[in-house]
Amino acid sequence: MSRTIKIILVSLFISGFVVAGGLAADYGLDKTRDRAGLPRTIAGASTIPEIIGQIVSVGLSLLGIVFFILILYAGLTWMTATGNTEKIDKAKNTLETAAIGLIIVVAAYAIASFVFTKLSSGAETAGIGSGTAVCAVGSTEGETVCGVNQVCECGKRPGDKCDVVGKCMDKCAYLTAKALLKNGVCTDVSKNSGHCPTGKAKWNTYCPANDDNAMACCADQ
Repeated sequence: MSRTIKIILVSLFISGFVVAGGLAADYGLDKTRDRAGLPRTIAGASTIPEIIGQIVSVGLSLLGIVFFILILYAGLTWMTATGNTEKIDKAKNTLETAAIGLIIVVAAYAIASFVFTKLSSGAETAGIGSGTAVCAVGSTEGETVCGVNQVCECGKRPGDKCDVVGKCMDKCAYLTAKALLKNGVCTDVSKNSGHCPTGKAKWNTYCPANDDNAMACCADQ
């Protein structure tokens, strides 16, 4: 395998991990995108890892096609060599080089696909909990629903329009922060027959769950 091809393949292999490390953090890009009014999807991809992953996948797929053509060419050369040792040796070298390159490309493709799939799924689940996801400019403070039982908080009074990007908060945590609930906390009540601890009142549809008998907002009475 030529030195140039080796350098290209190794660079692609390593760049997957370098890019993955850089994409593991948000760095406020989602907020910047919403603030600028940019679209949330590009070519069907909604996150930066998905976009980069698609580009890497296409590039590796094209390389795979090139190596497949080389293998086909080597096979035809060998078949038509008619005993010519020079052509046979050339075909063997081409076949060996293409086979090794194809294995490396397939491995790089598998690793890149795995890494970017994990990054994408991590970006999708990053909004679970209180104060992690964001809501766009123009949302209504305390009223815009931006997740399962989550509302937008942007530092305004409840009912006011947000002129900045806000964050999604569990309704229980939001009302507690605004002093509308006293010490409200999303609590696992599944082991207590769906009831809050003694001295706590249960507020339904305030926590990120579909079943208030599993996760409920428990606040001081």
